[in-house]
Amino acid sequence: MRWSDCRVSLGGDDDALFDDADVSIEGGTILVTWWDDRGAVVLAGREVERDRYEIVARSRPRRGILVRDGHRLEGDWTEHDRAGTWIVHLPDEPDE
Repeated sequence: MRWSDCRVSLGGDDDALFDDADVSIEGGTILVTWWDDRGAVVLAGREVERDRYEIVARSRPRRGILVRDGHRLEGDWTEHDRAGTWIVHLPDEPDE
C-alpha cells in the first residue's frame, strides 16, 4: 500500500512538521520519504514484529522504530547524539 501527502511530526531537539511525505508498506518492508531544509529524507526498513518497523535513513545517519496504529505510524529516532519522537499521519485511504 502507498500513501501520499502524509504529515510527519518530529519531536526532539528541533521540532518540525512536514506535510509532503510518502509512505509505502509492502511485503514486510517500509519506505518513508519527505523533503526538509537539508534535502530528501529517505527512510527504509523492515517489519520486525507485526506492524513494528526498524528503519534506517539512506540520506543521513538516522535510525529508529515506527509502529503502525491505524492511520498513524509512531516511534522514536536517533541521529548521532540527538534523539526524539516521530509521528507519521496517514490519509484515511491509500493511493492504491
